[in-house]
Amino acid sequence: MEKDPSVADPLQPLCLSDSSNHVTYASSLLTLEELKILEGVLHQNKDVFAWTHSDMPKIHPPVGSHRLNVIPSSRPIRQKVRRFHPDRQKIIQSEVDKLLTSGFIRKEEYLYWMVNVVVVPKNGEKWRVCVDYTNLNDVFPKDSFSLPRIDEIVDSTVRHEILSFIDAFFGYHQIPMFQPDEEKTAFETLHGLYYYKVMPFGFKNVGATYQRNEHTLHLKETFRLMRAYNMKLNHAKFTFGVNTGKFMGFMVTQRGIEVNLDQIRAVMETPTSNNKKELQRLTSHLATLGRFITRFTDKLRPFFLTLKGVNVTGWTDDCKQAFEEIKHYLTQPPIMSSPKPSEQLYMYLTMFDYTLVLFYFAT
Repeated sequence: MEKDPSVADPLQPLCLSDSSNHVTYASSLLTLEELKILEGVLHQNKDVFAWTHSDMPKIHPPVGSHRLNVIPSSRPIRQKVRRFHPDRQKIIQSEVDKLLTSGFIRKEEYLYWMVNVVVVPKNGEKWRVCVDYTNLNDVFPKDSFSLPRIDEIVDSTVRHEILSFIDAFFGYHQIPMFQPDEEKTAFETLHGLYYYKVMPFGFKNVGATYQRNEHTLHLKETFRLMRAYNMKLNHAKFTFGVNTGKFMGFMVTQRGIEVNLDQIRAVMETPTSNNKKELQRLTSHLATLGRFITRFTDKLRPFFLTLKGVNVTGWTDDCKQAFEEIKHYLTQPPIMSSPKPSEQLYMYLTMFDYTLVLFYFAT
């Protein structure tokens, strides 16, 4: 198997049926006994994997469906149809055909609600077709359901000797739309008007809807729940029994939480110039690394002053110096880890005229 950039371990294929296409992957570092146990668990639960869209029956509506809860006084949103370059139009129609074949959307002659599609770049030369629900998002309230904090989830993975990474197969599309709200998901192309029968990307509350819904034991429990609620998993994004992997933008290992090298590379490759937008882009990249940079606010103070308009000309000598210091610091970034029970911790506190730094560490 070609090296998976999100996993540090070498991987080996595991075939879950007689079909050569029904393959997932596990760490090559597992012992023969560990591998045998894992294979047994996966074979017993192979029905929770999806290999094609036809393997996705959607979860049971009583378990969960996506409601829009449109404000009753709102008027239907109906946009004018956008025109696209013929090349983009082919991309749009190809995506529509896939959605129709999969049963995710349905064609309709007339609907009161209608928005447009947009085509955005994806991974270099590829393109992603999205539905622009910006206007529609304005006519229903934000779901107040509390989503998990990424930093807390990442912290919970520390010091586990074995990890498995799983991903739902087109997870959003496994959740049905609340039937009375289906027509409000309508979008139009040059070839027709369509609406979603499943939860689409682009609505502001879909994340909340999606969230509502010892190592081998955890896998068994996960598979049991997936089977009970008729939800399928994406075999291509499974890796089992690894020591480290990319999770929520971080590299999680037994030692602790490490910096994602892709994020460091993005910082290192950012050019310096007299351009305020470049500085804004750099600050955004650095924000993802903030927990790994001591005195983060202090180090980035020249950037913040510039972006606030104190220095309106763009990059300053202070900005360039701060950038070089940060790049040097990131050549040996720290490893973050949750404290062990009863472990002695020390508190480091530093105060400046414009900032305060406090963190705990163990010797």
